[in-house]
Amino acid sequence: MTLKQIKKLAQSSFSKDKLDTEKIKKAVTLLNRSQLKAYIKYMKTMEAQRTVKVYIPLKKPTNDMDKKIKRTFLTKKIEYISDPDLIAGIRIIDDDIIYEFNLKDSLENLITHLEQSYD
Repeated sequence: MTLKQIKKLAQSSFSKDKLDTEKIKKAVTLLNRSQLKAYIKYMKTMEAQRTVKVYIPLKKPTNDMDKKIKRTFLTKKIEYISDPDLIAGIRIIDDDIIYEFNLKDSLENLITHLEQSYD
């Protein structure tokens, strides 16, 4: 089986943006060890593309925050991760794009801007 066929097989393992365990069980029986590694790699990549990770300092998001994030990423699955190191901010990872908004970065950017304007 070629890598292109394995990639198509990984894509077909999803139904309605969720992994279908029955399809995965059938696919696993058809693959040897190296093909299985490639299959798992493609499935992880596809799952990462369909998921947005949101790091927040709270245990769980507020309703207002949840609604805004879901409105922004309509077609993606949202995963909330508690990160107490974020003082007053949020970090959003959408596939390879990282959006980071926090108090520490804002203050550092303000200091840098002030230093450059007085030099």
